[in-house]
Amino acid sequence: MATIIQCKFCNMPFQSLGGKLCNNCLDQIDLDFTVIRDYLYEHPGAVNIDRICEDTGIKKRVILYLIDEKRLTISTPEGGVFTCNICHKPINEGNMCDDCKNSLSQTLGAAIINSPAPAAEKKKPAMLSKNERMHLNKDGKKQ
Repeated sequence: MATIIQCKFCNMPFQSLGGKLCNNCLDQIDLDFTVIRDYLYEHPGAVNIDRICEDTGIKKRVILYLIDEKRLTISTPEGGVFTCNICHKPINEGNMCDDCKNSLSQTLGAAIINSPAPAAEKKKPAMLSKNERMHLNKDGKKQ
């Protein structure tokens, strides 16, 4: 079901099926991505975000959004423009560094393995129709 929310970029209300950006902003970001992609093909090597903004006229927040969405990546030897939400180490993409991701994954895996098994559901006895009757033979078997 669609809900009305504010667009993360332009702050205009729109009907959302789960996304955070309106269609106009999504279309503009797709166009900006194409411009950035073409720029990076034409200027390979050490190009930083500020230089891309200056040369293309695209806002820095659009580039950071594309990096956050993993449509663009940054490769620098000393670390990126983002920091890990847990240990605050510089990272190139996402919200967590690989070490924290692995640690979290192991912790969650151990929690799942060590959690008690869910209680087995009690089976309801089969209901007999009005005409059916249950009888036992002398040796205890159902008839």
